[in-house]
Amino acid sequence: MGGFFGAISHKNCIYDVFFGTDYHSHLGTRRAGLAFYDTEKGFQRQIHSIENTPFRTKFDDDMAKFSGNAGIGCISDTDPQPLLVRSHLGMFAISTVGIINNAMLALMHEDPTQDSTPLSVCGAMSQAYIGYDLQNVLREEMLNRGIDEPVVTIVTQVEVDPKDPAFNDPSKPIGKFLSEDEAKVMAAKTGFLFKEDAGRGWRRYVASPKPKQIVELGAIRALSDSGNIVICCGGGGIPVYRTEHNHLKGAAAVIDKDFASELLAEQLDADMLIILTAVEKVAINFNKPDQKGLDELTPAEAKEYIAQGQFAKGSMLPKVEAAVKFAESKSGRTALITLLEKAKDGIEGKTGTRVHQ
Repeated sequence: MGGFFGAISHKNCIYDVFFGTDYHSHLGTRRAGLAFYDTEKGFQRQIHSIENTPFRTKFDDDMAKFSGNAGIGCISDTDPQPLLVRSHLGMFAISTVGIINNAMLALMHEDPTQDSTPLSVCGAMSQAYIGYDLQNVLREEMLNRGIDEPVVTIVTQVEVDPKDPAFNDPSKPIGKFLSEDEAKVMAAKTGFLFKEDAGRGWRRYVASPKPKQIVELGAIRALSDSGNIVICCGGGGIPVYRTEHNHLKGAAAVIDKDFASELLAEQLDADMLIILTAVEKVAINFNKPDQKGLDELTPAEAKEYIAQGQFAKGSMLPKVEAAVKFAESKSGRTALITLLEKAKDGIEGKTGTRVHQ
C-alpha cells in the first residue's frame, strides 16, 4: 500500500508537495520521502521512517533546506522512495506504486465466488509485471551504451519450512487499510488475520518465514553462466512448501527480500552481496546528534550492535542480518550496503558499509 503526489510549477512548490503527500500519509506506515529539483541545487531528497512519528513531524526540519519548482513525495510500505535514477538522458526522481490490490479486486468482481486471489499468485503477478519493466529498461539502457547483453526475468519460487515459527506469529502487514468494521467483515468472509496497524486502520497480517531453497536455482545459474543478466527472486520470491508427490503449494506469506537475496548469493557462490537502500552507510545512533556511519563491520561487531537495538526492525535490521549471514557463509565473502545512487562508488570501495570476516 502507498501513495504519491507530485507538482511542477513556475514557482517554488515544496509546500504544495509537502501537504499533498501528507494528504496520502494514511496509506502507509513504514516510510515517506520527498524529492525536489532546483536548477541551481539540483536534486534534493530526504527519506524518513514514519513508523512511530507522523509525516509532518518527520519532515518539518527538512523543509527549510528544500527548494525547487518540481517535486514528488511518496508514502511507501515497501522500498524507500522516491528513487533517484541516473541514465544517459539525465537524472530522474521516480516513485512506483503497486497494482496487485486492483488486480485482486478485479478478479473478485469477475468471479463472485472467488473470495480473494491467493497471495502466492499475487507474488507471481508482481514479479512478472515488474520484471517486464526492469528487463526492458535495462536492455534499452545497455544498448544505448553499446552493450549487447540479453536480459531475462525468472518468476521465482522460494521454498520455506511450513513449520517455521513465523507462521504462528504473522507480522507482515499487507494490502489496503480498512475500518475495524470492514476488517471484521473481511475476516469472517476469508478467515484472514486483521490487526490494527499503527493507529491508521486495520490491515491483513501474514507470516514472514525464512527462505530455505530457491526452486529455480538451476535455471537461474544456467542462464547466468551462459551470459544472461537474470532478474529473479522479486519481492523475496513466491513462498512455497512441499506436499505429497513433490507438489509445491503456495504459502500465504511474504519473504523478506534481503534474506532471499542473501540465499541466492550464497547458492550461486557469489563473492559479493550488494544491498542497495536509501542511505549511504549503515549507522549507529541513527537520527541522533551522535549518529556515526560505519565503513567496515565484522559479523561479531554487527551482532553486538544488533543486540543493542541499533538497527530498526523491518528497515536496516534485516539488511545487516542478511549481510552478516553472507559474510559468515564462506571465507572471503563480503556484503556491501550503500545508497542506490552510490553503487559504483561502493563497489570501488569509496563509500558504503562493508561486512566481512
